[in-house]
Amino acid sequence: MPGPADSRRLLPERVLGVLMSVVVVSVGLLAIVSGYSPQVATRWGVSPAAFGADAVHVGTTLVLLGLFPLAFLAPRAGLAAAWAVACRALGLANAAFGAALWT
Repeated sequence: MPGPADSRRLLPERVLGVLMSVVVVSVGLLAIVSGYSPQVATRWGVSPAAFGADAVHVGTTLVLLGLFPLAFLAPRAGLAAAWAVACRALGLANAAFGAALWT
């Protein structure tokens, strides 16, 4: 059983995980509410800006993937792993097949 010293040691990781989650989920919610997702540049190229239903799809994917860092708050490793797998599976399934749902 982890003691209080172990939970204090993980405090910076937990705070950073919550901050990452808040930022990514906020960007996703902004895309859903406004119906606009700005252009994104990655190492694989530039994705154009999305409007309307496409922006809702991008925003939903960001919200689902943005919940992943909250696994740092789980009290046990098994729960953290289950949360992380569920968030990744739902987010990637939405990215791959969700376009049919939002159009």
